[in-house]
Amino acid sequence: MTSDNNKRKLIAPAQTSLARLIFFWLLVFAVPIATCKIALSIYCESSVQEAILRDSEKLKLESESFSFDLKIENMLMEAIADAKNALIKETEALAALNAVNNEDLTGLSKTVSLYFSEKHQLNPELCIISNSSSKQIDTFFRPESVIKPGKKSAEILLSHLDQNKSSSSDVQKKRYHQIVTSIFGNLLDLPERPGLIRSGFFAKGNRDRLFIYYDHLPQKDKKPGMTFLLVFSENSIRLRHLLKYARKRQAFPGTRRSFAMLSTAPDRDFVINKNGRISFAVPISPTTLRVGSHIGNSWYDTANRDGSARQKPSKLPFTIVSADSGRLAVSLVPYLPFLHIAMMIFLFLGLAIVKQALSGNFAASTLQ
Repeated sequence: MTSDNNKRKLIAPAQTSLARLIFFWLLVFAVPIATCKIALSIYCESSVQEAILRDSEKLKLESESFSFDLKIENMLMEAIADAKNALIKETEALAALNAVNNEDLTGLSKTVSLYFSEKHQLNPELCIISNSSSKQIDTFFRPESVIKPGKKSAEILLSHLDQNKSSSSDVQKKRYHQIVTSIFGNLLDLPERPGLIRSGFFAKGNRDRLFIYYDHLPQKDKKPGMTFLLVFSENSIRLRHLLKYARKRQAFPGTRRSFAMLSTAPDRDFVINKNGRISFAVPISPTTLRVGSHIGNSWYDTANRDGSARQKPSKLPFTIVSADSGRLAVSLVPYLPFLHIAMMIFLFLGLAIVKQALSGNFAASTLQ
């Protein structure tokens, strides 16, 4: 072989046209980056919409629970359950309940009434407690209350509730109904069975709405225990206290309850602020706003007195529930900034390759 045949020649690559380089850059770099961005945007948008839909359903349920807690009966039932547990386990009345030698109930009904006042800011109009075994009875009522049954009337009342109604004689039933009518009037009956609350309007004295509850305290030895009857008045419950009670309760974690005066509207949709917090507003029911109407202290009475009811546009108190939703795509995709940086690097890498090709800076290739 000659030396000429062993020589290697350097052949420079052919100069690529600008149109082909642009097509190469679009096909390899630009189009995949644009496709990735569109797919990522669609994914983030669907994730945000899914989070908003999920939070919307949660807020609807929270709003229903909020409206449910604004009923006086629910607030009273929770306070009564707490008082029952306190009587059995925690308070000094437990000693009076379980005393073997001396089952004296003196002052027990007053202790129960004070417990409601101090712990739940509720003032029972009447509290009657009786011992089913010793037939002792203790009664306490507020001095300004118009419901003041005598000890004998309270004894007949609770004895009738304690025993089987079908076994009562006609005379006992007649006396019982006479006492109920004289104490509560014709518009209000006692609960049909223990553990239920009964409400109705009371016509004696100042017009009022009463809530009556009676039940038995459970005994571990299954012996006849205590029977108690509680009467609450709507006039003694302030609307502000009811709203405060309902606002503190929470059905779902991550939600918040509040109130606001908003312009009246047929219905309100969900609102998302710039911080990504989603809110849902519902007007407070007229049943809740009329609390205190019997003594002229309802929200309607106050709005008429101060002139706010005649303002335009008219406004009503609304319950508002809110929650932190999927605020940004970043919150749903934590690695989203890194993906954007990687795509930018890939795009600029393509531009750098195209620039090198146009400048002819690629190394020459050898040909044997």
